[in-house]
Amino acid sequence: MGMSLSETAPLAGRVPCGAAPGGGPCGPKRRESGVVRQVLVLEDDDDLRGMLCDLLRMYGVTACVDVDSFEALVQQRDAALGCELALLDVNLGAGVQSGLDALDWLLAQAYRGRAVFLTGHARSHPLVRLAYEQTQVKVLAKPVDSRALRALLEEPRGA
Repeated sequence: MGMSLSETAPLAGRVPCGAAPGGGPCGPKRRESGVVRQVLVLEDDDDLRGMLCDLLRMYGVTACVDVDSFEALVQQRDAALGCELALLDVNLGAGVQSGLDALDWLLAQAYRGRAVFLTGHARSHPLVRLAYEQTQVKVLAKPVDSRALRALLEEPRGA
């Protein structure tokens, strides 16, 4: 399932070209402390995963750990555990471990960040029903709204 960005991503927080202090390159302003800088993206759709990471970087994320499967997540253990936010696709395909399995594994590894499930399936799907039962985790529908993605980066840690 692809992601569409129907609205233009806001440019708030960006320095206009030529106005960067010291004549440096254009780009995001320095982020306030407490704003997410490292994000894990577990998504089996290559295009969507790439688009999410590009958008996250545009919003000031400095590291996007992008993995396409549970196995790839395990291989990237140290980088994943250093992330402050995990965006986990609920359904990674038939017969493979899911985003729910990924969350269980992250928590067993003492992951201290926040997690958000992403899904393109209806609430009636068994995995999606289980995702909604996780009270400490938000569930966002695909296509992901760019404003909702930005808001996740600015939420306080316990939100």
